[in-house]
Amino acid sequence: MRMMWLAGAASLLGGGAYIGGAFDQGEYYAMAPRDVEARLAGLQFGPELGDLEDQTEIRLVLRSRGPSLLRWDVMSGRKRMAEVRANLAAENPGTRVHVEFRFTDGEALLGLEEDPFINEMAQIAMVEKIDSTLDRRAFDSRMVQAKICLLY
Repeated sequence: MRMMWLAGAASLLGGGAYIGGAFDQGEYYAMAPRDVEARLAGLQFGPELGDLEDQTEIRLVLRSRGPSLLRWDVMSGRKRMAEVRANLAAENPGTRVHVEFRFTDGEALLGLEEDPFINEMAQIAMVEKIDSTLDRRAFDSRMVQAKICLLY
């Protein structure tokens, strides 16, 4: 019972720090910025999209790449739905990566881009996509769901 309380408190505190912006400077990776950039350059969605994959083609298109910033457009067919930026900051001996996700205004999402909850969900999922890519592991949808549950 004591362990459950401890785990619950840790989850609450960790989730509160995440939502409160304590990690706004990004995640730290023990890799040089050039290695982070190289690994992220091939970033693409995979099975994490689930059933969406069957309905429409959603993909990442790398628009710019440099030693401190990578930028992608999230495309649905020919429509640009969102922009993703990964800001890279050298931090000896590794790199800090700050991810920004922003829906574009327009018809692609029928106004959903204005919903703060939808925006936060997309941000959480994109951070996990980049984290899983840099860690060379599978996308953890359960972790994404847990962070989303902490939102409200």
